[in-house]
Amino acid sequence: ARHGTRSPTKKRIRDLDNLSAHLEVLIRDVKDRHLSLERVPSWLNGWKSPWQGRLRGGELIRRGEEELYELGVRIRERFPSLFDEDYHPDIYPIKATQIPRASASAVAFGMGLFSGNGTLGPGHHRAFSV
Repeated sequence: ARHGTRSPTKKRIRDLDNLSAHLEVLIRDVKDRHLSLERVPSWLNGWKSPWQGRLRGGELIRRGEEELYELGVRIRERFPSLFDEDYHPDIYPIKATQIPRASASAVAFGMGLFSGNGTLGPGHHRAFSV
């Protein structure tokens, strides 16, 4: 996988902010003209983007981390014979680009893949290279 679930990119955050502003203008116009709001879903009245005001975007979110971690766990459980050797980066290479969401995804995947096989923390994680 390239990366797990991420937040919207800065461009999409701007698009959502613009949509929110347009909806506000349209609903205000309907009210000012005393037109019926009956055909306008009530949730649109006062809707704001949940990403409003964010300066950054595109980062891996908690759900994305969990997705890749669980994917690593499922792969290890489904193919146990592939992971019976001790970890070595030449045997189990995990690669990622320098894009933060991709490298964070690779780390979450590796944590799931190698959890229970190390000595670090209560999850018995092990260090691995990306």
